[in-house]
Amino acid sequence: MMNGLGNLGHLGKLGHASTSGTNHPEVEASGRAFPIWNTKPGDDKLLSLSIHGLTEQIGTPTPANPVPMRSVGDRGLYLSVMQDKAGSDYQLLNIKEAMKKAGHDGILRSVNSIYDEVVYNGKEWKLIQRIGVSTGFTVTSISTLNSNGDLREVLIRGSVKGTQVTPDISVFYSNKFYYTGDSTSNKWNKVYGVWTNSLRYGFTVVYDITDYPTEEALKAMIEDESTIYYYVLFTPAEYSLDLPAITTYDEQTYFASNAAEVKPRMIARCKVSKALDYIREGLIGYYTGRGRSNTDENKNILPDLSGNG
Repeated sequence: MMNGLGNLGHLGKLGHASTSGTNHPEVEASGRAFPIWNTKPGDDKLLSLSIHGLTEQIGTPTPANPVPMRSVGDRGLYLSVMQDKAGSDYQLLNIKEAMKKAGHDGILRSVNSIYDEVVYNGKEWKLIQRIGVSTGFTVTSISTLNSNGDLREVLIRGSVKGTQVTPDISVFYSNKFYYTGDSTSNKWNKVYGVWTNSLRYGFTVVYDITDYPTEEALKAMIEDESTIYYYVLFTPAEYSLDLPAITTYDEQTYFASNAAEVKPRMIARCKVSKALDYIREGLIGYYTGRGRSNTDENKNILPDLSGNG
């Protein structure tokens, strides 16, 4: 197995040892790509694997300048399982295609740390969908709460065009509104920011009436199918996926995703021949970056000043 060195950026956790008996040690590893060392060959050694959904939005959306949500699987999602990074012998699993064959759109999303998930239990694969998508929103009422010059604070009530929203998570994402994340600052500086943010019970928006001079115009924009909402489902949906068993390699097995843009975090549990204990306390590495620049030939190698080499 690998030494457990904590969170190492995009590589993630390189391993966490646990033993379920002297002859059958197990390890856990996580990250966007990672090796598991001391693996044994076979299609029964990987005990579990999960692939997490993630949604990102770069920029501040407004109705005039929508910002799309980018998620895992937007442009393909493959899982590569190989002996090492440079290995020519590898398994390539088309996760997105399997999700689409099961009746899903093949995209793994997230909202406020809740995420869709592809799960492998060592034998079977399934997709757990926790995030819903609504193209537009059915508005039942618009109530003006406050005004400030050309700005209005309104409460929007209605329902999503999809499966029911959970009452437990009120945060949602939209390509035309942005969640302010702060209920104490000046709301009038948060134009097109979602103030009170429940798609189920009503959400509050501050908007400019010069953009939408009538409530009907505002309602039409909110309901338009080009206005997208991601939210947490009241009841998750599950899909069985037609994917093969994963075979591990002798000595090391490397897991990676080649998702085009947004790469998922993964977690794996695996049987190994020997579980190496990890360092629990004390300084294990000290890297300052001094003496290196982006133009150096050895820019990716930093001297370890901890004394541990």
